[in-house]
Amino acid sequence: MQDEVRHRPSATSFSFLGDLFIGKGDTARAAESHAQALRRDPSSLTALYNLSVLSAARGDIAAARVLAERAYQLRPDIPAVKELYFQLNPRRSR
Repeated sequence: MQDEVRHRPSATSFSFLGDLFIGKGDTARAAESHAQALRRDPSSLTALYNLSVLSAARGDIAAARVLAERAYQLRPDIPAVKELYFQLNPRRSR
């Protein structure tokens, strides 16, 4: 996947790479890959969602909320996106 990113960098390829890093437990590289995906496509739902989760896990709740809100604005119909948004924003009504 790293070769794919080098030869054909795209939001999708960076998101896939980020997912692979998450699977390996390398959260720093996962966050960087998903950030690269967002730079290429600010509406990348996968990158927004995963960066939100990674931000929350490292204790940066403010950043996690912003990312979750962006994901929720794009796709409020996706249960995982909706759940993340309301977990990070408990004062908001469903």
